[in-house]
Amino acid sequence: MVQQVQLIVAGKKLKFYQRARLEQRWFSYPANHDAFGTRARYQAGLIRPFKKTYWQINNEIYFITSGPRNALLAENWIYTGYGFPVKSFGRLETGVGINSVVRNSNKDVLHLYLVQLAWSYTIPSKHKREMHPVMQERHF
Repeated sequence: MVQQVQLIVAGKKLKFYQRARLEQRWFSYPANHDAFGTRARYQAGLIRPFKKTYWQINNEIYFITSGPRNALLAENWIYTGYGFPVKSFGRLETGVGINSVVRNSNKDVLHLYLVQLAWSYTIPSKHKREMHPVMQERHF
């Protein structure tokens, strides 16, 4: 189950967004395969729209607030990417990211360096909401 609050502040050239999410979920750890716990996530980012493209950067941190955990601050994702719409096909986005994960109770941190290529498509709806395309695909 997920509870989420989101705030978008649109300026003339930049859009700032932030999201707080609380997730109740099952965790899979070697010592405890079916433990239930709560994870809180906070994401903040900027989007710079251009005529037919956009650039974005965001940071999302993960906190394990209850249940089994290696650390309270469990993960930190940093991402920047560039995207554009493709007619009748959706949107393409490419970017780079860094994911820092606390791997064990000794607080060893694993840094993953990622290159991402993403395609997203929104199924047409009669009740289409007006929002920036990045917000629609990444957060709903």
